[in-house]
Amino acid sequence: MRKSPQLLIVLILFLLFCNQAQAQNNVGVGTTTPDPSAILDLVSGNKGLLVPRLPATQRLSIPSPANGLLVYDTDSSCFFYYNAPSLRWTSLCNVATGPAGPIGITGP
Repeated sequence: MRKSPQLLIVLILFLLFCNQAQAQNNVGVGTTTPDPSAILDLVSGNKGLLVPRLPATQRLSIPSPANGLLVYDTDSSCFFYYNAPSLRWTSLCNVATGPAGPIGITGP
């Protein structure tokens, strides 16, 4: 039984494309070489990252938020992250600061 040349060509192309397919370890936006320690590496000289913006009622109604989930609360104009061990949202605007450290040597 003779095989058609079209089938052979399709098989060769399939094998070539399968060889090129690789699992994605990380994603780069604005870069072709994302940092290997980052799952998402965003690079831009004139744009920023926009996280989800929610009123407090929607933020508090997120079912089973992931530990470290970050959102911007439009009611308080502040970022909040979810702290799973304490089962609460923590504001990044009301962060207490510790005592100031010693003053170093003044440069020239």
